Amino acid sequence: MKKKRLILSAFNVHTGGGFTLLNELLSVIKPNKYFEKALLDLRTKNRFEQVKIDKIFIERKIFSRIFYFFFNTLIAREDLVTFCFNGLPPFFRNKSKIVSYVQTFYFTESPSGYEFPLFVRLRIFFEKLWFWTFYNNIDEIWVQTNHIKKKIIRVIIEKSLKRKKIRIAPFVSTNVQKNLNYNGSKLFKLSNYKNKVFFYPSDLSAHKNHINLIKAFKIFRSKNKNSILYLTLSNTEFRTLQKLMNYEQNNFSGIINLGKISHKKVLGMFKKSILLFPSYDETFGLPLIEASSIGTPIVASNKDFVKEICLNAYLFNPRSPKSISLNMEKCIQNLKKTKCLYEKKNINNGKSFINLLTTT
Repeated sequence: MKKKRLILSAFNVHTGGGFTLLNELLSVIKPNKYFEKALLDLRTKNRFEQVKIDKIFIERKIFSRIFYFFFNTLIAREDLVTFCFNGLPPFFRNKSKIVSYVQTFYFTESPSGYEFPLFVRLRIFFEKLWFWTFYNNIDEIWVQTNHIKKKIIRVIIEKSLKRKKIRIAPFVSTNVQKNLNYNGSKLFKLSNYKNKVFFYPSDLSAHKNHINLIKAFKIFRSKNKNSILYLTLSNTEFRTLQKLMNYEQNNFSGIINLGKISHKKVLGMFKKSILLFPSYDETFGLPLIEASSIGTPIVASNKDFVKEICLNAYLFNPRSPKSISLNMEKCIQNLKKTKCLYEKKNINNGKSFINLLTTT
């Protein structure tokens, strides 16, 4: 079977787990072997400018995104796959196979339950409208978990839309995949953590739940004076968090902001800390996968997206700082006994994911 080539649409993918996965895709390619063209976010130019494929860096403007997306999908041929990495489908049917990779729960949920800024709420509303208005142009929807698949099916039924093929197709970086246990038979043994060190790699998006996290850590640290919480916020985000909490710098005792660190450094942090993951919702929760792959202990939200990935995490109510703190205590008290089990079949690295995409 002759392989197809890709038109990759990834504007607005510039941070977080989506950026990590995009970096994996573009790091494993050979020049022009798979990609017809890539539409990338201008904010990723410093990272991807040297990648030897035909690419366009798109400004953070609605007109620019629509203009370039429209004209580059207009010419799509039968030997191409239009891969909507940001989930947003074309405005019309074209001759290519169209695959939407849904990496956000916003398409199926209302943002009203989260304290998003007005601009973010407007963007979510616009993207959600875009997805469901042009839903019928999609051939297949790919997701990373059964959790998100169920949510999409629920909305399809509610809207009385035609069912599409929905494939669960997660992927991670190559070095993480090497550590993963596919059959669930192996238990990862944990190191004996001498320090009470927690780590939350995340930006300051409202659903990431930093406010309850900080409240919980203050409760925990009142009993554990030497404990540390590492964050990965930008300097601007960290100052915003302080203002939201109405705290001065000296009231952030034990909280160390590492800033925006590389993916390699994130993986390194998992080897010497406990993953604390209070997010309200995720399509995948990439840090959960990465931490599980090396046996890092995990304290996380009692949510379906966590339980689908982590079979032995300490689970808490993400809306209760007390619940978060109690489970941090449980994890610390049982470190020597704790074993972390990851069970996930058919997870790809970037190369095998592209192979699946171009031959399907």
